[in-house]
Amino acid sequence: MLEFNYATEPFQNIRKIIYGIMVLAVAVILLTTFNLIGSMNYGREMKNLKPESRFLEDKKAEIERELKENNELYEKSNYKKLLADASEINNLIRTRVFSWTGLLNTLEKAIPRNVIVASLSPRFEGSDVLIAVSIETDNYEALLQFMKNLDELERFKDIRPLTEMQEIRKGKKLIKADFSLKYLRSESGSEGQI
Repeated sequence: MLEFNYATEPFQNIRKIIYGIMVLAVAVILLTTFNLIGSMNYGREMKNLKPESRFLEDKKAEIERELKENNELYEKSNYKKLLADASEINNLIRTRVFSWTGLLNTLEKAIPRNVIVASLSPRFEGSDVLIAVSIETDNYEALLQFMKNLDELERFKDIRPLTEMQEIRKGKKLIKADFSLKYLRSESGSEGQI
């Protein structure tokens, strides 16, 4: 027996296609369900977080307001002037607690017999004491000896001659010299009291 297929198109089994469409439909339904559940959970969490979010926003606004007030207060207080005043007060305190006795006792060790100290003025810069010294003598050897003696004492550093001039006073030659030097105060603070 001969079989003929009189159909214009060949026979196809569409069951596989139907099964594939059904699997896709189930996957779409499952994904949609998960998305709906997630969306509902997200909405519930947002409702729960709303008071906390509002609290944080209020706190942020309060901090910004305090920051603005503090900046205005800082600008009004003129911080630079306050620092300058504090620095001036600190210098006055350093001047007050400076031991003239300690300085003069130490300086006395360096002065040769024929040298006269005409003036002595300390200046305070931070923890350093810078001293301007003016001396008078009748010869250069005494002037050089004074500088050498200062250098040998460990309490004086950065000894620098500034000016030197000669004049005749009562028929005698007189040498005037100015120095600047750094005075190292006693670590123990036992220089003596003012």
